[in-house]
Amino acid sequence: MGLEESFLEFFSFLLGFLVVFRTQQAHSRFWEGCTCAHRMRAEWFDAVSSVIAFTKYSSNGEAELMHFRELLIRLVSMLHASALAELEAGDSD
Repeated sequence: MGLEESFLEFFSFLLGFLVVFRTQQAHSRFWEGCTCAHRMRAEWFDAVSSVIAFTKYSSNGEAELMHFRELLIRLVSMLHASALAELEAGDSD
């Protein structure tokens, strides 16, 4: 086995190792981002659920409470959609 063959084997091993390492890092970052996005949605859902539960003991009329609840749900839904659109846009600065 000559020096060129040995160098080629070493270079192939190193290149393969780097490709696998970077792919694994990218895969880990992707799933971490997915987990954070789901956690964000869950936190907002918990917050809205708590606010809606607190309105149960409100002295306002039922029609006004329903309007408030529906508005809150719509606004938080738009907030979540906006956050997801910002994540989708990426770093375009």
